[in-house]
Amino acid sequence: MSKDFTVHMQPINGHVHSRNRSNRAYPLNESGIPKLDLRSITSIEDKHIAIYEIIRWLDVENSKRYEPSDGKTYCNIYAYDFAYCLGLFIPRIWWTPKAKL
Repeated sequence: MSKDFTVHMQPINGHVHSRNRSNRAYPLNESGIPKLDLRSITSIEDKHIAIYEIIRWLDVENSKRYEPSDGKTYCNIYAYDFAYCLGLFIPRIWWTPKAKL
């Protein structure tokens, strides 16, 4: 029997987590999310363009997901989403000993 070692919290069936909602616990799963594998892009210029497109798509200045609230900022969520779009992972939850099993 194999285990699923996915490190991202899996969205509850049917729930959409988007830039226009403030639910920050789950990775984005809205339609049109750009996902890249930078290893497949050979040109430095093309990598820069692809990274810029992710930054533009995340639209930090207009996305509810990254808006400060109750004296808290969510730059860590933006960094997580940016890395997620690049196929990378930034840990942002605390693992308990039971969860590690």
